[in-house]
Formats: sequence, C-alpha cells, structure tokens
Amino acid sequence: SEPPAIQTEWGDRAKSVRVVAEGRVVRLTQQAVSEFMFGQRVAFMEVFCSAMEMTLGVRALGLCAPDGIDKLYPVGGRPWDLRYPTDQGRAQELLDDLNPRVTYLAPPCTSLCIIGSKPAEGTDAADEGLSVVRFSVAQVRRRARRGAAASLESPKSARTWKLECVVREFGTRENPHASRH
Repeated sequence: SEPPAIQTEWGDRAKSVRVVAEGRVVRLTQQAVSEFMFGQRVAFMEVFCSAMEMTLGVRALGLCAPDGIDKLYPVGGRPWDLRYPTDQGRAQELLDDLNPRVTYLAPPCTSLCIIGSKPAEGTDAADEGLSVVRFSVAQVRRRARRGAAASLESPKSARTWKLECVVREFGTRENPHASRH
C-alpha cells in the first residue's frame, strides 16, 4: 500500500522525485523544496555522459543540470544499461518527467566508429550499438515534439551518420534537414 500522502502545490514535479527515488526515502534540502515550489525547470540533461563534462559546464553557469544518465551513475542503486529496452524505458520516463530544456545524447560509437570493433551485422554487439543510436534518435524526436531541444553527438567519420534512422531524422552532411545540423 502507498504511504500517506502530503498535499503540496508541487503538482507533477513531485512525481519526478518519486520516479528517481524508486521507493526509497527522500530528504530534500531547503533549496530543493524552494525549486519545487517555484517551478525551476531542468535546463540540461546529458545521456551517455561518462565524465559529465557538459553537465559540469552547465552547472558552472548556475543552471539546473542533474547527474546524467550513464552506466557510471546508478539511480536508486540500479546502474543504467541503455543497450536494453528496460533501461531505455526508465530513461525515457525520467526525461519525460524532468522535461529538460536541452538533452544532449552521445551514445557510445564503439561498433560504429572507424577505429571501433566493427562487429558483423546481426551480431549482439552490432544490434546493441544500433539500439542505443535508435534510442538516442527517438529521444531527439520526442524532445522536439515536447518543445525542447536535443542533440546527437557522434564522431564525424562514424557510420552513425549513415544509419537509416539517423538520415531520416537529420538528413545527410551534404543535405541536412532544415534546423537539423
């Protein structure tokens, strides 16, 4: 059964804490409570963030940027593995709940880069590489539908830019879609 609720003026913003907490007790600082009350919006969210360099830069500007989504930063004691649909669904739910103004996605390109492993098509490694790119492209499209911005990072020479899902969303380097470059 659900614990007794406390009615607040936070509206749906409290749901974000519930999703991230995954049933654990949450203690909020006075600043966090203030931000809930006055509706500060997440400015930036980094996905596949490794050292969170972009996140740290955004924070240095004084903007709201929570820890990114990456296997290095577990949420609720559970690590992320965005190669798999279950964690992709968790990440999408978190992105939808936080609704950042800008989402920055930099999926690992190991299987798609010139110097990467180049797994054979149809292998688990190739399928996992495609899965994270498809997830990333879907998030770019989803963020745009919600009136937010998103970007996809991959090395210039990576095969990422030749994948059908990427070309459909962004166009090609020679002929990019309007506002997608």
